[in-house]
Amino acid sequence: MTTTTPTYRVEVKANKPMGMFGWNGRQDGAATEANLEKWRQSYNTSFQVGGVNGPINDGDIIVHISSAKLIRQSTGELVAEVTGPAFEIV
Repeated sequence: MTTTTPTYRVEVKANKPMGMFGWNGRQDGAATEANLEKWRQSYNTSFQVGGVNGPINDGDIIVHISSAKLIRQSTGELVAEVTGPAFEIV
């Protein structure tokens, strides 16, 4: 079995602890602020009712990512950072 370390990781702030995500350049595009914001919005959409990561039971919390940082794994360099508006209607 072979494992690889992603070139970039995404660290997020959300209304629920979430950990980190790997950045997939093929799927997510180049490591830019614009693509990171697209990623943040896409994940938030997936958490809504009916989304692939949406709540399963009544009373489940709808997760919302308020900010994200894209970090180069090898150096810890901050490559891009995005923050959503003060509040978003979901």
